[in-house]
Amino acid sequence: MKKIILLFILVFASSVLVACDNQSGDDTLSVVFFTGPGATHVPTAYDLKVGGKIPLPEEPTSAAADFVAWYKEPECINEWDFENETLSKSITLYAKWDYFVFTITYDLRGGYWPEDLAEGTYPTTYTYLTEVRFPTGTKVIPISPKDDPNNPFRGLFLGWWLEPNMTAEELRNTPKTESIPKGSTGDIVLYAYYTRDRIF
Repeated sequence: MKKIILLFILVFASSVLVACDNQSGDDTLSVVFFTGPGATHVPTAYDLKVGGKIPLPEEPTSAAADFVAWYKEPECINEWDFENETLSKSITLYAKWDYFVFTITYDLRGGYWPEDLAEGTYPTTYTYLTEVRFPTGTKVIPISPKDDPNNPFRGLFLGWWLEPNMTAEELRNTPKTESIPKGSTGDIVLYAYYTRDRIF
């Protein structure tokens, strides 16, 4: 009998605690604004009410893209209508971006492409979201202007660098550019260097 009474007391006490917790709980909502990598931060909106509208937040900015709008899902399918839609729960809104297309220019510095180089072998554009790796292999690399026809090895392609007219010492001490990492911005000019440019 004592066990039954004790069990009844425990159940009653738990019910009272849950009721008190519900009465003291915070029923306001919040909206997180996810801007994505490389963009400015937009603060979370707090203390919003069920059935209320989301105040229009500041527009995020990015060096890599133009802001488009806020969407309900990461895939940016359904745009949130700030004028007409209301909240029923706390949510996250996602920024959609129109990414800039940056150009890649190849300066062969007097050299030339192989005659049978396929179009598109070397990418000429990229965006913040893409990684570019440059082709390798004797059939796709630039061919040097040979200043000594009796020593063609002086004209072998060494690689791409970001600076023109580098000295032999600078060339030895500066890593060549083998790719454009994801997250890069800005138009890029790549300069071809050959063994004739470098003193070993």
